[in-house]
Amino acid sequence: MSSAERGVGRSVEDSVGASTGASTVTVTSSGSASNSADKRQLELSRRLLQLLLQDFTGAVSVRLWNGETVAGPAQASTVFELRKAAPLRDMLFGKNLNRLAEAYLAGDVGYQGSLERIFDLIDFL
Repeated sequence: MSSAERGVGRSVEDSVGASTGASTVTVTSSGSASNSADKRQLELSRRLLQLLLQDFTGAVSVRLWNGETVAGPAQASTVFELRKAAPLRDMLFGKNLNRLAEAYLAGDVGYQGSLERIFDLIDFL
């Protein structure tokens, strides 16, 4: 794994928490390492959600911070929006609704449609 793939100014663990290790990489003046780390974080989040939600039959879709819908029906009436990667990690590994509520208040997650359907999605995870 190249230093650019490990992330910029954050640990591998911070890149969604899907990998192990705690190596950090310093920020380069070109910013290319940051862009590569962001793409890797996005790809890991996409693949993880698609894998975890492949059997979810609810009427909720999940949208990532780049606007891409990665799970659920494309025209779902309820959409769960992940605006950053950290809340995803907290939902999967922390199982703490307080942290999810804090992420909502901070604007890191959001939803459109029925809050009740969002809880169906969270219960599934």
